[in-house]
Amino acid sequence: MDASQAKQIKRAAPVWVWDGNWWPAVVDDAARGGGFLIVRLENGVTVPVQRARLQPRDPTLHGADKPRRPCG
Repeated sequence: MDASQAKQIKRAAPVWVWDGNWWPAVVDDAARGGGFLIVRLENGVTVPVQRARLQPRDPTLHGADKPRRPCG
């Protein structure tokens, strides 16, 4: 995700999170360290994630929009 896309991600936005695999999540809040967001994974766990490890997600596609390549 480029810098402009990462800055546009807002609270409650559905996202894909890269952590060895793409995981569906929802943005919960911004972390204090500018480059991180707090996301809530489907299992209810919240974790801080670098903005660069996020991709927008469309829940209506039921996973069909899952990115094919890892971040980086």
